Amino acid sequence: MMRAVLAIAAGLFCALYGMRAAGSLQQEARDLRRWADLLAHLTLIIRQAALPLPKALQAAADLPLAPDRFLRAAADHMLRNPLSTPAESFSAVCPACTGRETLLRLFTRLERGDADSMSLACQQAAEEIAQQAASAQQRASGDAKLWRTLGWTCGATLTLLLL
Repeated sequence: MMRAVLAIAAGLFCALYGMRAAGSLQQEARDLRRWADLLAHLTLIIRQAALPLPKALQAAADLPLAPDRFLRAAADHMLRNPLSTPAESFSAVCPACTGRETLLRLFTRLERGDADSMSLACQQAAEEIAQQAASAQQRASGDAKLWRTLGWTCGATLTLLLL
């Protein structure tokens, strides 16, 4: 009896791994899409030139999603450490993720310049992230199904082998 329970548990762990891998691919695509939307919104806010950069970052990040949290955390870091640059603040709070290099280049370009050059940098970064999001969405649509199928197939096979 115990052997059957362990065999079924091993199979379910394989299936769970496949579902988790599929979910992470889809989450990566959603995060990149949100970054593109955030940067497009930030472009409009910076173009108005009414807010300092940390307040503009906070105003753009209005949802409880991971990219919004990273943007608010970077703004908070800039407010707490006024001598740090935007790139230093962003790299301090954002973990390694897809699109990080593009975002670091953006925050480096936000360190200096007028509102027009900063909004242009945001617009260019938004376009680049949008392309990455489209690629990630395309990859996720095919690979997520593959990972789910692979997880369930390996789980069933492992369960049968262990029984």
